[in-house]
Amino acid sequence: MLAFLVDQAQQVGDSLFQALWAKMGSKRRLWKKVLSLFECFHFPSFRRLYETLLDFQKIPLPNTS
Repeated sequence: MLAFLVDQAQQVGDSLFQALWAKMGSKRRLWKKVLSLFECFHFPSFRRLYETLLDFQKIPLPNTS
């Protein structure tokens, strides 16, 4: 239920999430992209992850040290 609540709050109140959702075309595609990056790379925040997906910024390399 908590995950659903957070998802709903983002849909309504987070303009970055809304822009990313519009760009991806569907929430299913958006969450697939988020999951694929989330599993492979470290992001300091979801905001940074969303910005990376939205702007196609350079993906940070994983910290191997």
